[in-house]
Amino acid sequence: MADHEVHWRRTDDGFFDLGPLRVPATEGVRLSPLRNERGDKVLSVTVVRGRAAIQVQLFDASAGLSWASVRRDLSEQVRQRGGTVREIIGRSGPELQANLFTSGPDGRTRTMDVRFVGREEQGRLLRGLITGVGATPGSDDAWSYQVFEETAVKDTGTGTGRPATTLRWPPVEVPAR
Repeated sequence: MADHEVHWRRTDDGFFDLGPLRVPATEGVRLSPLRNERGDKVLSVTVVRGRAAIQVQLFDASAGLSWASVRRDLSEQVRQRGGTVREIIGRSGPELQANLFTSGPDGRTRTMDVRFVGREEQGRLLRGLITGVGATPGSDDAWSYQVFEETAVKDTGTGTGRPATTLRWPPVEVPAR
């Protein structure tokens, strides 16, 4: 199980230490890794609670990568794949609200609401992809935003030189103090 998912089993809040990221953990939260094509590195994690989820991924921004340029690229990619996207000002600032085409469990094409959020800090860009109840237009679900806002980017010195930063897996569970 440690290779695929991690569940927070404590009753106190704490963090999952993923190396360059610390993701908040509360009872009932589950983390699932997303690996590179070879399967030897974890590039992002999806934090799930009930019907809400947010995938967090950290990028090296030392080469001029910015949240504004990422929003432009994501908007273009969504439109090229037949989806719709609009930029809004949300709880975390400028974000994208999109409707994507995806394959359902039965193989049929369906649409899915998503939100992209981001922020720059310490030469890094943290991007969040909100799905589930938090992505629905007009949703008042605050949990996904809270996870994004409380995710800490560790100061690891210089940039990695790679677009996506590798995360530690399995994470270290750090209880609240």
